[in-house]
Amino acid sequence: MIDTESFKLHFSREFGLELIGDIKVDGAFHYLGTAEDKGRKPIRYCVHLDQPANIYFNDLKRGIRDTWYPEGQAPLVPQPL
Repeated sequence: MIDTESFKLHFSREFGLELIGDIKVDGAFHYLGTAEDKGRKPIRYCVHLDQPANIYFNDLKRGIRDTWYPEGQAPLVPQPL
């Protein structure tokens, strides 16, 4: 299982924004907002539980796009042929 609270903490520390709402862990795209967004939800995200587990997110308002990996996880690295 992925720790969504650790992701929220990372997002707050990295971008200075506090995410509002619960993160759905179902492999589908959902939207979140921050206090600055005044009820709008410009942050699109998807929780991937397959290995390596991660949360892909794209802030449509601020142009932030990244993939967060829980501690101890890392992105896959292509192997040379």
